[in-house]
Amino acid sequence: MIYITPNISIGNIQAALGIWNEKIKEIFSLLSLDPATFKGGSAYLLMTRINESLKAIGYSLLVLFFIYGLVSESITLNELKRPETGIRLILRFVLSKSVITYGLDFLQALTRIGSGISDTVLKTGKGILGGELMIPDEIQQCFSSQGILEGLPLFIVSLLACLVILVLSYVLLFTVYGRFFRIYILTAVAPLPLSAFASEKTQRVGTQFLKVYISSILEGIVIVLACMLYSSLAVSMPQISEDASSSSKIWLFLGEMVFNMLILVGIVKGSDRLVREISG
Repeated sequence: MIYITPNISIGNIQAALGIWNEKIKEIFSLLSLDPATFKGGSAYLLMTRINESLKAIGYSLLVLFFIYGLVSESITLNELKRPETGIRLILRFVLSKSVITYGLDFLQALTRIGSGISDTVLKTGKGILGGELMIPDEIQQCFSSQGILEGLPLFIVSLLACLVILVLSYVLLFTVYGRFFRIYILTAVAPLPLSAFASEKTQRVGTQFLKVYISSILEGIVIVLACMLYSSLAVSMPQISEDASSSSKIWLFLGEMVFNMLILVGIVKGSDRLVREISG
């Protein structure tokens, strides 16, 4: 007969917390990276090549949007003869073409700025952050004090807690990876929406594209701040009455630990909405 001892339950939770701590460290390292160096930079290199190949289509759209702007604004031939009108139109066309030509360099500068801010925030809080999330000695003693009859419920609870912790840790990691993929896709197709700056009637498309791109960069900073705030709070022991039983202490500890993780995942998943609220 196999007896389920409290040590097995402690080991399960410690193993799950080890994976959680590793994912948090990986998230910190990923968010301080320039997307151009993520996973060796091969994916970003592919996106930049696609960006270069789409510039020809972007220039074609630039001409179409420019002509569309002339037609929609009902500019007459006499108005075109006026120097200020001609200069304004030529200046818009030249600036719009420059946005497509040097748009990739501008987007790369934005990503480097975002990565630099995230790295600065991490270095600033490095000495303030708490250690890794672990089971406190008091809770381990509570586990050890449980008898054989309490072993099975503890084992079931530990398995459920491990499952929740593993799912939440990978949800966090998937969210961070999804942000990188979003930046890559936006970088690849940038010449197409940027060509809309050729006309006042269509420039909102280009403006919206830049807002989405900047929001994706700001999401990384929000995620860094959320993870740092969680790391500084999660290591503190929940306030538990000394008169509480060992089982109550275990339940309160596990409940607060999972609750804090759920809050972190909720903030990270909603970071895009928070950025939109901040930026208006």
